[in-house]
Amino acid sequence: MANDLETVQAFIKAIQQGRIEDGIALLANDIVLHHTTRLPYAGEYRGPAGFRTMLASIGQFWSSFDPVDETSYVEHDGAVVVVGTLCGTARSSGTRLTIPVIARYRVETGPIADVWPF
Repeated sequence: MANDLETVQAFIKAIQQGRIEDGIALLANDIVLHHTTRLPYAGEYRGPAGFRTMLASIGQFWSSFDPVDETSYVEHDGAVVVVGTLCGTARSSGTRLTIPVIARYRVETGPIADVWPF
């Protein structure tokens, strides 16, 4: 069984490689993904179906969304904090933006239980 850090790294790698179902397999059935109210896809997304809805919402805003640097990870007491930079192109304007991102993943007995990106 993977430790918390390995679980989060495997999830991120699967999503980045477009292996969505492999990523979803690493999520708890009752996962909650929280997005800040300052984003066009703000809100709480629950369960694997909510994760799929969140991806669709993000895809409506961004035409591309890719990591641009090495990601740093900090693991402590059931939480993994991920620090990195994303580069995306806004679908409506074509504007390319580089965005620093921090996300806290909480892992409980195997699957990822919640995610708070900032």
